[in-house]
Amino acid sequence: MFKVGIIGAGNNGKGHARCLSNIEGVKVVGFADAVMDAAQAASDEFGGKPFTKHNDLLGADVDAVWISSPNFMHAEQTIDAAKAGVHVMCEKPMGLTLDECDAMIEAHKAAGTKLMIGQSTRYGGSLKKLLDMLAAGVFGRLIACWSTRLGHYAAPSPGHWRVNPKLSGGVKMEWEIHEIDVLRCIGGKVTSVYGSMGYSREDVPDYDDTFAAILTFEDGAFGRLDASQGARIGFSNRGLMGSKGMAYLHGRNEIRYKTDDTNGMQTIEVPLKEHEKPEAKLAKLDEDTDFVRACQEDREPTITGEDARVNIEIALAILNASEQKQVIPLDANQPLPKMPEV
Repeated sequence: MFKVGIIGAGNNGKGHARCLSNIEGVKVVGFADAVMDAAQAASDEFGGKPFTKHNDLLGADVDAVWISSPNFMHAEQTIDAAKAGVHVMCEKPMGLTLDECDAMIEAHKAAGTKLMIGQSTRYGGSLKKLLDMLAAGVFGRLIACWSTRLGHYAAPSPGHWRVNPKLSGGVKMEWEIHEIDVLRCIGGKVTSVYGSMGYSREDVPDYDDTFAAILTFEDGAFGRLDASQGARIGFSNRGLMGSKGMAYLHGRNEIRYKTDDTNGMQTIEVPLKEHEKPEAKLAKLDEDTDFVRACQEDREPTITGEDARVNIEIALAILNASEQKQVIPLDANQPLPKMPEV
């Protein structure tokens, strides 16, 4: 039996618990949350014991933990897990600084334990199909790719951790770390970053809730990010343009595209697996299964700490570019994103 614990008993943690409870041979043995009522409620629903301290859960004979706590807690809890000899699946963002990321990586290397970061967008079938089409030359040479993600986040209070950039990392980490990851999957290694941050909230004026950025890829193509948690009209779109065609993702599982070889717009529908359908409430089952299998098979996780660290480096470079009003170069000696096989 593979015994797991959940650190952070909010919606995200319970979502992972629901998925883990549907994996054969896996048992949820406990939840840790600073709020005992939350830990108790999650334990009542999924089994296991409640704890208020993550180190107590780490000492409860667990093989791995899923860290779904607030962003500023990720590094400490991940490192503590390594010291306890426990594998870690840590939700995004990996850490809030590169020093935190490096410490997380080194702790698990020293312990010989697995560390995976939850970049769940890599597990969507439509993105995988789009990348296969790009690799097959359907769109020709990549020229540009983009992600636009606009919405509005109403914080519970001005002091809430999500709108404190020192605790959340701001929109560039809290939301857009997923979109940075998507553009890396499309374009590959990033050699430079330029960006500009926006601050729209009068209640929390230091919260960077809006930005635009350009990522330059090693082969000369570029990626564009447009993001806001201060937009009153929600809108999102991801896509790419090549020398022979263009495509964008529509909804959960459609690709719409046009190339020099097609007669008008074409649509590909990528079938959703049963557990991917909204009513199943098992959206992260593939991701969680992938990490469980990595631990059991003693193989490298799909999304390693070194891989996810690049996303943090890019997010911080966007902030630096905005503050310095200049392009920020990055070391191109970085791992390429790996797509999952599940």
